[in-house]
Amino acid sequence: MKKILSAVLVFIMLFSLAACGRNSNSNESSTSTEAEKDSDSGNKIPENTVSKETPSTGKGDSVQDAKIKLKFGNEEVIAKMYDNPTSRDLFAQLPLTITFEDYAGLEKIGYPPKALTREGAPSGADPKLGDLALYSPWGNLVIYYGDNKYADGVVILGHIESGSEKFAKMDQKFTLTIERMD
Repeated sequence: MKKILSAVLVFIMLFSLAACGRNSNSNESSTSTEAEKDSDSGNKIPENTVSKETPSTGKGDSVQDAKIKLKFGNEEVIAKMYDNPTSRDLFAQLPLTITFEDYAGLEKIGYPPKALTREGAPSGADPKLGDLALYSPWGNLVIYYGDNKYADGVVILGHIESGSEKFAKMDQKFTLTIERMD
């Protein structure tokens, strides 16, 4: 019985020493950011949080004040992109030409050729008049020309600076070209 108890105590001491040694080294080699720690621990971004920070061009490439041009019919509308992984993914795919149609008398919807990432996206958002968004359950882009309420699966990508009312006039399917502005 003494041999078993001694072996257990030796095992506990060795395990404790190994854990202490690992902790002292972890401070030297740990370079993860707070955001990485949150994502590793399973914390989610609050539902009503939408990043509206520095726009980016794509995977890791950042550009100040990134804007896109939306061309349809004889109209052109300018939108400012928000900085989030989904926006960067869309921006990296530009230029795109997509067919849009009306949905619910409040928004125009169209499907990009390649699915956009939802990495780091909030679980939903409260879109406003003029917002450009992804509705992730269907995978479609949305242009809000009417006010809408909070919806799960909405990721705000950017906002139209002026001219969102022009979309209300488009009552049939139409082709929209989205391109980067220099």
